[in-house]
Amino acid sequence: MLLLVAACAALALVASTVAERTPALPVALGVWSVLLGVPAVIAAVVRALERPHHATAASAGVWLALGGAVAILAGSWQVLRDERTSRYPPARPEPRPAP
Repeated sequence: MLLLVAACAALALVASTVAERTPALPVALGVWSVLLGVPAVIAAVVRALERPHHATAASAGVWLALGGAVAILAGSWQVLRDERTSRYPPARPEPRPAP
């Protein structure tokens, strides 16, 4: 469940970044994605190390979930580090004459 919530937050982050109207929403979703990505990585690591009924190997789905959780965390962290300006040019108002 935790991995699903983190994946939904990451998809919302991608959608808000693509349809950027203001940088506030992608930054807020980036923070939430990081906050949800950390416990998702921890849960995926625990699941990868846990062996039910003394199994000798983990299935491919466990490693896929771990890779996805790490990708969510790394991508969200990179979004927070991104310092590019918006795709819109900054406003340059004309100076007003002195009174």
